[in-house]
Amino acid sequence: MKHTFLNSIRVRIIVTVIILISAPFAILQMSNIVLVYGKLEEKTVYTTEALAVSIATNVFEYVRGAYNDSLQLSQNKEVVLGTPEGKKILERAVLQFPHFTHLYMQDMTGMQTIRAGGELANRADRWWFQKMLKDPTGFVSDAYISVNNNVLVTSIFLPMYVESDLVGIYGADLTLNSIQDQIGQYWDEDISYIVMDSKGTVLTSSDIKQGEYINYIERTKRTVLLDENGNYVLDAEGQIITNVEKIKLSDSMKTIISNALELKTQSFQFRENQDIIACAYQPINLPGTSDDWSVIVFQKQTDYASIVILTVLFLLLILLCIFITFRQINKQILSPVLRIQRDMASLAAGSMDVKIDIPEQNELGELASDINKMVASLKSHQQRLDEQEKMAALGTLVAGVAHEINTPLGIGVTTSTYMQKINHECRQALVEGKFTKQDLLEYMSTMNESLELLQFNLERGSNIIQSFKKIAVNQTSENKEVFYVKQYVQDIITSLVHEYKNTGHTIEIVCDDDLMVTSYPGAIAQILTNFIMNSLTHAFTNIENGKMLIKAFRHNESLILIYEDDGCGLKEEQKSLIFTPFYTTNKQKGGSGLGLSVVYNLVTQKLNGKIEVESEQGKGIKFSITIPLQEDSLNG
Repeated sequence: MKHTFLNSIRVRIIVTVIILISAPFAILQMSNIVLVYGKLEEKTVYTTEALAVSIATNVFEYVRGAYNDSLQLSQNKEVVLGTPEGKKILERAVLQFPHFTHLYMQDMTGMQTIRAGGELANRADRWWFQKMLKDPTGFVSDAYISVNNNVLVTSIFLPMYVESDLVGIYGADLTLNSIQDQIGQYWDEDISYIVMDSKGTVLTSSDIKQGEYINYIERTKRTVLLDENGNYVLDAEGQIITNVEKIKLSDSMKTIISNALELKTQSFQFRENQDIIACAYQPINLPGTSDDWSVIVFQKQTDYASIVILTVLFLLLILLCIFITFRQINKQILSPVLRIQRDMASLAAGSMDVKIDIPEQNELGELASDINKMVASLKSHQQRLDEQEKMAALGTLVAGVAHEINTPLGIGVTTSTYMQKINHECRQALVEGKFTKQDLLEYMSTMNESLELLQFNLERGSNIIQSFKKIAVNQTSENKEVFYVKQYVQDIITSLVHEYKNTGHTIEIVCDDDLMVTSYPGAIAQILTNFIMNSLTHAFTNIENGKMLIKAFRHNESLILIYEDDGCGLKEEQKSLIFTPFYTTNKQKGGSGLGLSVVYNLVTQKLNGKIEVESEQGKGIKFSITIPLQEDSLNG
């Protein structure tokens, strides 16, 4: 005891010293974390804004360069006049400037006069042509999917003049792939970006896949359809067919997209899942009368956990010291105590197969040895009580069967006496010559009725005796048998019918006729007998027409046995004590308090199953028993 006491004091001293050392350090470290984290947060927001400005500048410079190149081409005299030389100039420009995919010039009727790439066509019905006629000012269009190569493109449209007269409209299709190539350098695992036109179409993004086209205003994602040969599927007008599906946006993304499309310049933070995200958006001002585009940049903030790594390492060192200090105490004291506590809990739950194994030669070892001796004594006492309860139940069964069989045997004796009397009278009439045909008919009818009555009662008596033999043998047998559950339950009820036949109580069986199991029928008979006798003795004290229900069915590899009655039920405090030995709710009627304790032991030990009880006062009681049916799960 002295050794244990000293260890306990030592632990308290060690813990106190650790707290005194680590508390100031932890406070200092946390203060440092708050300051550092604040600076990192400001830096993350600043870099996000700078990235948004940088990407917007890159996109603007790319589009402006193409716009200026187009402006020079649209003012070239040969191009304006639509000469063959003008066509060659356009073709050389497509080769020289890879961002151009098609260059073309329309006259005032909409008919293309020269073109680099593709066939000449009339474009008078196109929206951009109509717009240029109304307002001949150059502009850059929103993005659309090119029917020629299935990529997002935008177009530059410029007026063409001869002196002051508008003579045509210049058009240039501009690929957007180069934008991705230029700003792809900004992407890493913590940074992502979106570039949108004024209609919400994503021009390029760090997360978009090839062949996908997303529009955040419509909240749609379009995927190009391909035929079995991998070619684009076109509609009747020659346009590429796409599959459209809806996309969902978080509330934060809805706000971000809305602000970006309104061309706001702003940055803020929001939480997405478990991450804190810094977000900045920047408008992209396009030349001419174009609708401006916008760029959005997202950046994960520095993970808070990475800042506190040193603190965590320090705490881990403290925990390591604590672990080493307590290891021996845990091995020598705490672990044996917990083992004793666990085994005592099993013992309190009714398990008598508890043996506490504490090899240490100290006070705890002595305590474990004393508990083992106590358990062995209790187990022996319990076995004697179980045998007494079994014999008492068997005695009750014998007395009941003797009482029950008295009725059919009495009727049989009376019937045979009556038959003997009728036979004597008929023989006397026959000797005296007074026996008529009518007398013979009446004699045969009377004898037939008497024989039927005699046979019925003898069969009834035989059934009672057979049920008694089966139940009595099983209750005293320890062997496992194969039996039909419903028939066996019926035999049990038959052996107990004398207990309730003069009452209004009834027993119903719900079970398949062909349900056959291998188990211990004697244990099941003793369990059901206790349930039924408890209902008759305790539950139906003030009830005239009680109902008892027995259900049995197989579930997976188990037999489920349910017993219910609609009697008086139990209070909550009674329900918690129901399986306790010697606890009874009806001492005035001689209840021993062992019936349900025996049931619990039979279920948990003999049948290796489990039992549950549900009850409320005034609402009856329900026992649910699960009995495993595997060969190795039933204890012999």
